[in-house]
This record gives sequence, structure tokens and C-alpha cells, in this order.
Amino acid sequence: MKKPIKILISSAIIAGAVVAGYFGWKFVNSVPTLEEEFAEDTRIQPITREGDAITSAATSTAADEGPRISVLSDKEAFSAWVTTDVGAVYYISTDGKIYQADEGEDKLLLGQGVDNLISAKPSARGRRVLASFGDPNAPQWAVYDVVDGFWRPLSEDIREATFGKNEEEIYAITRNGGDLNLVRIDFSRNPYVTSIILKDFRFYDVLLAWYGSDKLLVQERPSANLNVRAWAFDVKKKKMSVLEAGQKGLMIRPLSESDYDLKFVSESGFGLFNKAGDEVAPVLFNTLPNKCTGLGGYVYCFAPTEIPDNIKLPDDYLMGRFRSEDDLYAVDGLSGDADPAPIWRSGEDRAPKIDAYLPTYYKSNLYFINKYDNLVYRMRVGR
Repeated sequence: MKKPIKILISSAIIAGAVVAGYFGWKFVNSVPTLEEEFAEDTRIQPITREGDAITSAATSTAADEGPRISVLSDKEAFSAWVTTDVGAVYYISTDGKIYQADEGEDKLLLGQGVDNLISAKPSARGRRVLASFGDPNAPQWAVYDVVDGFWRPLSEDIREATFGKNEEEIYAITRNGGDLNLVRIDFSRNPYVTSIILKDFRFYDVLLAWYGSDKLLVQERPSANLNVRAWAFDVKKKKMSVLEAGQKGLMIRPLSESDYDLKFVSESGFGLFNKAGDEVAPVLFNTLPNKCTGLGGYVYCFAPTEIPDNIKLPDDYLMGRFRSEDDLYAVDGLSGDADPAPIWRSGEDRAPKIDAYLPTYYKSNLYFINKYDNLVYRMRVGR
């Protein structure tokens, strides 16, 4: 049964996400193929716990007195996202099944689960999610389409991949013997068509993300113990430019709905930058890029209330050795203003403890997975 706090969602819902899992050869062959506003009143309606359930507090203020926080999913989620055309929430459960968050019980869309999820990258519109799973050293990749309800396996030689400017194109690093190539996959055609953009792509163990303006973000995996580098690759001019020559713990997350980059460096902490590399607003808190989101001029960040001295970021958080208790901050990138005080505090006034992961902003609401219970949450931050 649905937890008592679960509310009906109709048009505004979640995206955000990261996911994947282990298909295995048997699984791959068994899968069907297809194919805002910022409110001055930021008080959160108090909520309480009763047993394992989270429910609206009977003694809370009136329902129309401000934003509220609520749980959307029945099951623990590995990744969640929203379709912007019809406003539906989807998530992949921790056992690899796909659900739609709905009134009453969540709707099971695909009951064949997968194991060893590694990553998930939803498209901007939320119709598709690009997932990896299985052996991290030789992952399987597939695309799930929420409209058709099918997984579509990709080539077994893919090592890393991301959506491009839309959900009809995918950029991937493939291995051909001992060589790595950068390829473009035209997903608008069935079967899809792969073309090589750059042969002998000598970037090993890197992550890809769409950087906008016909560019890919290519960054080494973050580690506080290594000097991490990042580049921007122009897919039309086939030209690579250096973004960061090497900083320990470097993480960059471009915001698809704005011109800002979220950046973390172990030594200097978190910052908000434009594409020219200039800091656009003072940030008086420290957090990681995967705990922030934004749209237009506003950026919202969940930031740990305390980071112990023995915690090494980003490693300890990414490896699950550190669980934060977050406050929520807002930054106006257009004016350069940043409120030094949080607009919401985790665990205060009977509010739940929140460790928010990969939040997304959609129609005055934030959607995220809370690592304390792995459920999908919604927090209203505007009217």
C-alpha cells in the first residue's frame, strides 16, 4: 500500500537522475527490442514519522501556507526522471524494475529486473534513459523508452555514453581491439546507425556529458587523490579544448537548462561558474555538483550541515562512506546574490533528514532521491 504521505502528482514531476545494471547475455537476448518562481515563504509543512511511514503532521499549518515536502515513490529508487511533455514520474527501483509514480500504488511498467546497476542518464525530455550495468570494466548499455516500454540494447563495445543535444542522438566511446573511438549513434533510425567521429580517441576512464553548443564535456573520474582534468570537445569542428588542466577532486556538472557549470575542487570547494570560467556568484556553503540543480537564473543546492574533518570529498560521498544531512540554499546567478542562510533545514521542526542526490527542478518543485531511505521526494520551492 502507498505510504500515507504519498500525494497525487499530475503534471509537475521529477527528472534528475543516474542509473544502470547488469543485463548479462541472457538478459540482453530476452529483452524486447523496439524501440518558477522563487517564493518568499519557504517554510516546509512539518511532517512526522509513524513507524516506517512518513505522514503529514496533523498539527501542521494550513496546506496553502507554503511549500511542502512529500514522498512520491512506493519503492526504493536507483534513478528517477520526469517526462516534460506529459509530466509523468518514472523511476528504476534498486532491483532494476521500472515504475511510474502514480495515484495509489505505483504502476509497474517492466517487471524484469536487472542487477548491478552502474549509471543512468535520462534525456532532457525524459522519454528515454540511457543505462549501464553489469561489469564496470566492461559494462552493458541499453536505452529504455517510457512510451514504447522496451529496453533497446546497444553495442557491446561501448565503454561510456551520453545523450547529445536531444534524445535522438547518443555519443559514445567504443573499444575496437586496443583502440578507442568516439562515435555518434543516430537513434532516430531503426536499427540505429553508428558513425565514427574521431578515431584513436586517447582518453581512458573518462565520463561524458552534453556541454551545449555542439560540445561534449569529457572529464576524468573524480578523486581527491589525483589531479583530475576536463576538456570540451566540439563535435562539429572535431576540436578539443582544455577546461581544467588538473585539480584534485575535480567534478563539473553542466546545467542543461542554464548557462552555468557547477564545479567542485577538493581544495577550494564548490562554486558556480559561467561557460567562460568566471565565478558568477559568491557561495557561502560547500557541497557537490550532484546535489544541485537549477533553471534560468536560480540554482538550488542541498549542502551538508557539517562535513567532518576526516571526510575526504568527493571520494567518501561517492563511495557511500559519508552520508550528509542537508540544508537547502538558493543562489541567484543573474544578480550574483546568494542568501547566506538556508531556505530549509534538514531535520528541523519535525522535517525529515535529507541527503539529496541528483535533484532536478521542474515547475517550482525540486525532485530528488533521499539517500536515507532511497525514496523519491518532492519539495516545493515556489508557488
